[in-house]
Amino acid sequence: MPERPVDEDSETGAASVPVTAENTRAVPRLQIAMTRAMGMPFFEGNRVTRIMNGEDIFEAMLGAIDGAELSIDLSAFIFWESEITERFIEALCDAARRGVRVRVLADGWGGHFVGDHMPGLLEDAGAQFAWFRPLKLKKGRDNFYRSHRRVLAIDNTVAFTGGVGFADHWTGDAEGWSRWRDSHFRIEGPAVEGLRAGFEEHWVEEEQADVSNLIERPTPMPAGPASLQVIRADTALQWNDIATAYQALVRAAAERLWISTAYFTPDPLLVNLIKEADGRGVDVRVMIPSLRQNDKWLATVAAEDTIRFFAGTGVRFYRYKPTMLHAKSMVIDDRGAVFGSANFNHRSMMTDDELIVVAVDTELNATLAADFETDLAECDPVDPADFERVSLKSRLARVLTRWKTSQV
Repeated sequence: MPERPVDEDSETGAASVPVTAENTRAVPRLQIAMTRAMGMPFFEGNRVTRIMNGEDIFEAMLGAIDGAELSIDLSAFIFWESEITERFIEALCDAARRGVRVRVLADGWGGHFVGDHMPGLLEDAGAQFAWFRPLKLKKGRDNFYRSHRRVLAIDNTVAFTGGVGFADHWTGDAEGWSRWRDSHFRIEGPAVEGLRAGFEEHWVEEEQADVSNLIERPTPMPAGPASLQVIRADTALQWNDIATAYQALVRAAAERLWISTAYFTPDPLLVNLIKEADGRGVDVRVMIPSLRQNDKWLATVAAEDTIRFFAGTGVRFYRYKPTMLHAKSMVIDDRGAVFGSANFNHRSMMTDDELIVVAVDTELNATLAADFETDLAECDPVDPADFERVSLKSRLARVLTRWKTSQV
């Protein structure tokens, strides 16, 4: 049968991708829209496992490190001196000593609280360590452009990504402010190559890796039903692919759009797209940390300054009360899900290098929807109209926030 362009999602603004009529019926609407918008295909045949909160997340990651045979690549934003960081250093050193090639890349800003001795421990064991864009006075404003990615890739067979960092905040089970609520994701299958590439391109930027030192890895085999699109965003000209992806995702939502994010400061275009989604009947809900629990006061003020623009719409907002909500995920309709390192804020869309995964996976969609509803029981609803009438103190805070908005 001849190929024809699909025009089902022309509102994404991307060029049409020719697909067969049979594929148009078989491929979900979200997958078609995102393939067009981002110009990149989905990896087929993956398994995604959501892991909740640090206690379980860290054990899963440490178990995978202990089982590594060929290579371990770890990219971290928050990499601070802590008991859990020391456990990972020890596991990585053990892997290097048994002959596994170990590479660790820590962001030059997010990792600046790591103990001075820790990189040396890795290198003494035979692992490789590098700082990503180390801070330098002569760089000036360029120091603001960070890697917020979180990737652990092992043997090209399994990878992890999500919101977790290496610090005490992520230990435990979200039982108080010092133990945060977060989600991380284990991926098996062909999409592992996409996540590993998110590490590799940053490693090459810092280390100018010798291609002759590349090691043979097994080709990832199909492992499950999930179709995954790995979006790696590099900041350039105050814009990156996360912004493009979020616009396309909001446009593609037809029934449900549930967002969990630590920081919520979308730009005016994205605000209008969310309003349009609400106007066409999409159930839009946004969950953010409570004012008391948010680790960044300025981010809370910035979120309130944004939320007020939704007054009079059906978009619903909630504040999570028990602890800092650091999870970063979206539930779209009955098959779509999004997870990774990016928040719904200016930094993730305009300043930081990020990595997200768009999933077409009914089971993962149901899992994240159930997580959202469970968290909802621990939330207070927010009325956007409350932020239209504010005190002089709040107005002054908003002026400061707008000046610093690119940093929240």
